[in-house]
Amino acid sequence: MKNIFIIIFIFFISSTTVQSQLIINEILVNEPESLTSLEWIELYNKSSESVSLGLYSMTINNSSFIYFPDSIILDSNEYYVICKRLFEVSGTIGFESYWGDSSGIWGDNEYEQSIQQPFEESFSLTNSGGTIFLYENNIEVSFFSWEDPGKDAVSWERKYSDSNYFYQSEDNSGATPGLTNSVTPVQYDLSIDSVQIQTETPNPNYRFYLTNKGLHNKPSGFLYLSEFDSLSAVFPFDSIEIQPLNPNEKLQIDYSVNFSGYYLQLLSYLTHDDRISNDSLFFIGIGMDYPPLIVTELMANPQDGYSSEWVEIKNRSDIPIDISYWQIGDKLSSHIITAEEAVIEPDEYIIIAQSLSDFLYFYPGISNKIFEPSSWSYFNNDGDMLRLIDNLGIEADLFEYSYTFDNNYSWSRSDYFRWGRSFEQFGSPGKINNVLFEATGNEFTLDINPKYISPDDDGIDDMVEIIIHAPQSETFNVKIYDRYGRTVKTFYDNSNFVPEFISLFWDGQSDDGQRLPIGIYIIYVDAGDFGEIKETIVIAR
Repeated sequence: MKNIFIIIFIFFISSTTVQSQLIINEILVNEPESLTSLEWIELYNKSSESVSLGLYSMTINNSSFIYFPDSIILDSNEYYVICKRLFEVSGTIGFESYWGDSSGIWGDNEYEQSIQQPFEESFSLTNSGGTIFLYENNIEVSFFSWEDPGKDAVSWERKYSDSNYFYQSEDNSGATPGLTNSVTPVQYDLSIDSVQIQTETPNPNYRFYLTNKGLHNKPSGFLYLSEFDSLSAVFPFDSIEIQPLNPNEKLQIDYSVNFSGYYLQLLSYLTHDDRISNDSLFFIGIGMDYPPLIVTELMANPQDGYSSEWVEIKNRSDIPIDISYWQIGDKLSSHIITAEEAVIEPDEYIIIAQSLSDFLYFYPGISNKIFEPSSWSYFNNDGDMLRLIDNLGIEADLFEYSYTFDNNYSWSRSDYFRWGRSFEQFGSPGKINNVLFEATGNEFTLDINPKYISPDDDGIDDMVEIIIHAPQSETFNVKIYDRYGRTVKTFYDNSNFVPEFISLFWDGQSDDGQRLPIGIYIIYVDAGDFGEIKETIVIAR
């Protein structure tokens, strides 16, 4: 009977100590930017009573031992962080520098006041995996394990306080030290997960992704949008109504608005719920003037001893643009143009060459800035896509083609933003493009209105409008002749660039500005292989 009593007593003691008040709740293994001083471990008091950390100790992979002083007391539902470095020392960044306000003092902002000053201790969380054990009076009461480092600057979180399920943090910041874990369900939790910027539409489109991560239905509400100025002041400008969502239901919201400029600092936010950390999302938007840089020429099929592909880029904006960390590439991959600061002035052209030495051999007189990326995406001759990506990861510009030109002719972009074959062999890197266009149709018409003009400045029939629909040809002429066959006015003379639709106006004056006499004149349009058209017009007084 005595033995039975002892067994039951020991069992009772073990069961009460294993059900600990304190658990290991969150860890950061894969620190931001390989800054190992930013590793940390979070504890959580899940009980309804206060607890002294002096009762607890911790081991990491059964090798590193951490002991806590009796002076640290955790209240009910309170979090506590153990970090490798608290403040920045000799250039080594600390927890307060990254998650606090980097003042070198703990407790001088709202976040730092919400949790106790973290405990600094020397330890290492190995990327290859490991286990942390928490002991109360030398009895194991909690553990936390991981098999890989996870994403950069994203923590591992315990989902439920009474189970051992660990997931990567879903918080927009990547971690929740001192806060409820992002993977732990709460009663009401509508989350702004992400926003994508789509530039293929005339006006940039913002696509927001939201999820009801709470345990209950989310009633209708609003998504608010605000713009920041240089002083970080918030200027709300619009709101989008959100319909009720069921738990785990996702919502996609497309929003388009016209902004002037190139880049905008934007904030999207929801009405606060039980988890405020995912109620807002700061991002960089783009305006109607975007992009400031565009691709203007592509040599995708170098031949006859010339081996370097190259791309021409123009700064079409009215401000200098730093092209560092912009990327150039094809449909499948892209590569950084340069990691160094490189300012491109307004209206300046630059060249990105596959091989700088090969490019300069064929273009020895080029004085433009030329960049040779460390890697290159080779462009396919039978069709590919040229992509320009800005330093924020936004696709700034693209050009898709289905074939290339032989004899070292490039794909060139005109001032009208149309693409065609370069007029010059080897293209025109660093200069305004001279472009030949393919025929896009067989319509060839000439209309004039009125047939009679009286250019006497009385506001009535002072000029004629000449409207031309024409296929693209390598030679194009629009001229006016008098009845003796003499050219009196030239609009196009053997031109190799002409839009498909032309609207011209003539006021009865010659090329040198002289008023022409009354009489019959011939308007002549020549579209090369597509033929020619003539119409008569009469100048009267």
